[in-house]
Amino acid sequence: MKKIYVLLAAVFFIVITGCGGSNEAPLSSAKAITAFKITSPVDATGIITEATHIIAITVPYDTIVTNLVATFTTTGASVKVGSIVQISGTTENNFSNSTTNPLIYKVTAADSSTQNYSVKVTVSPRSGSLDTTFGTSGKVTTTIGSGNSQALALGIQSGGKIVAAGRSYNSTGSKNDFALVRYNANGTLDTTFGTGGIVTTSIGTVNDEAFALVIQPDDSILVAGSSYNGISNKYDFAIAKYTIDGILDTTFNAAGTKPGTVTTSVGSINDYADDLRIQENGMIVVAGYSYISSNRCNFALVRYKTDGSLDADPVTGFGTDHTGIVTTPVGSGLDYAHALAIQSDFKIVVTGSSSNGNKYNFALVRYNANGTLDADTVTGFGTAHTGIVTTPIGSGFDSAYALGIDTDGRILAAGYSSNGGNYNYAIARYNTDGSLDTGFGTGGIVTTPAGSGYDRAYALGIQPDGRIVVAGTSSNGSNYNFVLMRYDTDGSLDTRFGTGFDIGYDKDSKVITTIGSVNDASPQSKSGSIVVAVDSGINYYYATALGMQSDGRIVAAGYSDNGIKYDFSLMRYLP
Repeated sequence: MKKIYVLLAAVFFIVITGCGGSNEAPLSSAKAITAFKITSPVDATGIITEATHIIAITVPYDTIVTNLVATFTTTGASVKVGSIVQISGTTENNFSNSTTNPLIYKVTAADSSTQNYSVKVTVSPRSGSLDTTFGTSGKVTTTIGSGNSQALALGIQSGGKIVAAGRSYNSTGSKNDFALVRYNANGTLDTTFGTGGIVTTSIGTVNDEAFALVIQPDDSILVAGSSYNGISNKYDFAIAKYTIDGILDTTFNAAGTKPGTVTTSVGSINDYADDLRIQENGMIVVAGYSYISSNRCNFALVRYKTDGSLDADPVTGFGTDHTGIVTTPVGSGLDYAHALAIQSDFKIVVTGSSSNGNKYNFALVRYNANGTLDADTVTGFGTAHTGIVTTPIGSGFDSAYALGIDTDGRILAAGYSSNGGNYNYAIARYNTDGSLDTGFGTGGIVTTPAGSGYDRAYALGIQPDGRIVVAGTSSNGSNYNFVLMRYDTDGSLDTRFGTGFDIGYDKDSKVITTIGSVNDASPQSKSGSIVVAVDSGINYYYATALGMQSDGRIVAAGYSDNGIKYDFSLMRYLP
């Protein structure tokens, strides 16, 4: 009987366990690619759009895409491209035609269901290529009135709109006026600004010329330059303040003869403002030069309060005599200040050129935040601690037109230098104490020929990675073109920038562009900008200002000659 019970129990167990097969978990249908990146020979992360099962990935310029290795994660059981099983981080694939014929990554789930992912690999355009999404093939020209118009300064508002400032000829008044143009991010005129995107302002009786522009934190616009005073028959410093949309801000110098504008006589002859910056306390500092005779002029600084009045408090006012005005002789002849920067410790650096009677040299002057020279006998600026540094670059005329301070506090001055017959781009980098940085170029100095004639740099920008972009103009003997160059942090030319464009690229790290039918030019750069051109025939194109957008794209402003007159010209380049 006991044996019968044991046998029945065994039969019952077999029946029960046999029926249990219907409770096994079903095989998984998961078949997604959840992460995808190229890891060899470059590192680039893909963007997965699950709704369309498309993976888009961009690799740097010059990447060979015939043998890319992808690292991926998947919820599926296996992944194949064609008949080849893909091993993450190991299998190579040819993506050379993937923009038009994407590679299909087939993911198979455990339950044998499948899902295809289309993988597209795009090679980035070379850094410095014209951004074809801006204007017409990366270029914009704007005619203002019936005469010459020249963009000399540039700023970018927080919404990405671009403001260019300079001068335009007023045929009615037979004079130049301040001129501002605002562009949308795509390069079209912003018709909500001024009249059809354009604002012109008459300040003096003859000529008004804007050379510098700053966008304030509230997106209001400050423009500085010079204005001819018909009463004293001389040029004075001039400032105009505009609201975000280009209307003169009448709260600025509200009690003045023309609210929204300020003019200041620095010396007894002519005064020209070339740059401006805003200090931490909101005070406005304007730099330029002031003539004291026909063969002598000095660096000049003027500080204004936020309402446009001179910072001339008898106790706390700007400068040693608290008048709000500072003039500084550098050499024995003509001293021209062209660019201004404010250090993180609020000290003010001004650069330009200085004559010692025989030749012109790069010149730097540093002031304390209150306008006094940084001339402490022990800690003062420069090897002689006088607050003044002059640097001979070439054998002839040297002049600095642009200024920048990098994240290490080093000072970069850019302009041009005469090597006897021609001018070359010139950059000097200084340590925080004013000594030349011998780790940059040759003894702290770099000179670069761009063309076969006169090459002059007027604008400088420092990218977040420390690389240096310089813009200006270059002559090839018969015409002038916009030119951009980029340097690595040690002063060597960045060979990843520039080659492969339409014309004039006789070496790496250079972008040359023509815009109009005659000349493109860049007289003076104030706020950092870039310009280019591509055309044939006689060209004169001048890059004057350079701006770095938040996405790294480079905007350049200047002017071009269309054979009849000058127009505002802008170009945008890929980072």
